[in-house]
Amino acid sequence: MNSKNNRIIKLISNFLLGLAIIGFLILWLKYGGRSVYKSKSNDISSIYPLLAGVSLILPYLFYVILYKRKLKHIGKIKKIRNENESEIFILNKSKKTVIINHISELEDNQWNIFKIKKNESLIFNNEIIFKIDEKDNLEIEDSNNQIIGLAEEHFKKYDVPSYVNWAFIIAKPNEGDNND
Repeated sequence: MNSKNNRIIKLISNFLLGLAIIGFLILWLKYGGRSVYKSKSNDISSIYPLLAGVSLILPYLFYVILYKRKLKHIGKIKKIRNENESEIFILNKSKKTVIINHISELEDNQWNIFKIKKNESLIFNNEIIFKIDEKDNLEIEDSNNQIIGLAEEHFKKYDVPSYVNWAFIIAKPNEGDNND
């Protein structure tokens, strides 16, 4: 999905760039290069090429300004990440709403990224506990055998962000990784 979005963004960027080049050509052919333009008439039709050229250039300029601002914002988010926190991606496929730490809910087919500090826990109402120890190891208690770990090759399939430390699916009881 992410590569499809990148292709669409690149296609839009190339399309807007093409329009901007056409706009620059219109402006150059009408007003630049030959020093021929010296308007002697007050006819409004002489402004049409100027408006056409500028209207083709402006969308590309807006796109570049907004896209660069978005990239700067993403860079700031990556820099803000705390080294004492670990991020866990959890997707609920259990067909039931799960309550986490008596505060938040995770409905069926929804996912969330939880930030956990060292020696903190995520406690679920279905007897699942995630805990990070002092050495940044993740400990999982799963009495109903519902946790499925996701390896990096499955990150694209479930739209898992690349910056998370771990990724898991909460499945139906007895469908987890520890099937006996």
